[in-house]
Amino acid sequence: MRDDVDTRLAARLAGLRTQHGWSLDDLAGRSGVSRSTLSRLERAEISPTAALLGRLCAVYGRTLSWLLAEVESAPRPLVRAAEQTVWRDAASGFTRRTVSPPDPGLRAEMMQGELAPGADIAYDAPPVARPGAARLGAGRNRGDHRGRAHARDGPGRLPAVAALGPLAVPLPGPGPGAVRAGGGAAVTVRPVPPAEFADHVPALAGLLVDAVTGGASLGFVTPFDAAAAARWWHEQEPAVAAGDRLVWVCDDATGTAGTVSLALDRIPNGRHRAHVVKLMVRGTARGRGLGRALLATAERAAAAAGATLLLLDTETGSAAEHLYRSAGWTRYGVVPGYATDPAGVPRECSFYRKAVSPPRTAAAPAAAR
Repeated sequence: MRDDVDTRLAARLAGLRTQHGWSLDDLAGRSGVSRSTLSRLERAEISPTAALLGRLCAVYGRTLSWLLAEVESAPRPLVRAAEQTVWRDAASGFTRRTVSPPDPGLRAEMMQGELAPGADIAYDAPPVARPGAARLGAGRNRGDHRGRAHARDGPGRLPAVAALGPLAVPLPGPGPGAVRAGGGAAVTVRPVPPAEFADHVPALAGLLVDAVTGGASLGFVTPFDAAAAARWWHEQEPAVAAGDRLVWVCDDATGTAGTVSLALDRIPNGRHRAHVVKLMVRGTARGRGLGRALLATAERAAAAAGATLLLLDTETGSAAEHLYRSAGWTRYGVVPGYATDPAGVPRECSFYRKAVSPPRTAAAPAAAR
C-alpha cells in the first residue's frame, strides 16, 4: 500500500468517527480495538491489518472495498491493472487488489486476494449483511462461512453464501504441529518447565517490549526496553520454580509468537482462585487465533489444578477485552483511571471472571452383584 493511500485512509477513518459523533473511547468499545491503536491509526503512525480494518468496517457498515474506494478518486468504467489499488497486510502476507472499485451507489464489487500457504485471516464479523461469492484459484483453499465449510483442490468456484457471521479463510501449510479449530496455520502451545524458564526469558522479554511499545496496558510505561523486560521476567523465577506461576508459549516460523501465565492463589481461603496474566501475542502474529489458543490452554490448566474461579483485568475497550468477552468471560466491574497506558495516561480498567469446572474423570465400574 502506498504511503499516500495510508495517509488518506487514516484521514477517512478519522472523518468517519467524527461523522458518527464518537470519541476514540466510544469507537474502542464498539470495535474491540484499543484506544491507543485507533489513535495511532488515525494519525497514520501505523499501517492497519486486514483484521483491524474488518472490525472498523463492521462498525461503520461498509465493505473494505468501499472504504478503500473512498480514499481514491471517483470510480471509472475501466481501471487497468497497473492503476488498480493494491493493499497488503504485512502481518499475514495477504494482498488485496481492487479489480472493480465499487461506488457507494452500486451493490456489486470484485476483488482479487492472495494468501501464502499456511497463512489465514479471521474476521470477527462481516462489515455488512449481504450475499457474497468467492472464487478459488490454484491451490487448496478452505472457507468457513458461519459454520458451513467449503473446500476444493485446484481451481473452482464456491456457491454464493450469505456471510452473516464470523469468517475465516485459511490456507493449510506444510509441516507438523497442532492445527487450530477451523484449520489454518499451526498453533502449538507448550508449557515452559521451571528448569528451562531462564532460557525463555529473552524471548519473553521481546514479547513484553513488543506489547508495551504497541500500546498494551500491562503494568509498564515507556520508555521500556528489553533489559527492563528481562529483569521483570527474572523476578518471576521464584514463583515459577514454586509452581505458583505457570507459563506457556506458542511458536511460529519466526520464533516465540505469544505467551500467557496463570498465577495460582495460595492463601488458605483462596486456593480455588487463579489469575490469567500477561497474555501477549506478537504484533506480527495477531489475527491467527494464537491469543484464543493461549487463553483456552490457561483455562484448562487452571481447572486441572483445582481452580474453579478465574480472574483477570484489562484496559476497557482494548482488543484483549473483545477476546475475553467472546471466550465467555463476564465483566463484573469497571474502575475509571485504574491504571495508565504506556504513555502515562490514566485509563479505565474492566475486571472479568469465569467459572471453570475440574476435568471429568471416568466413573468407577459398578460392583458386580
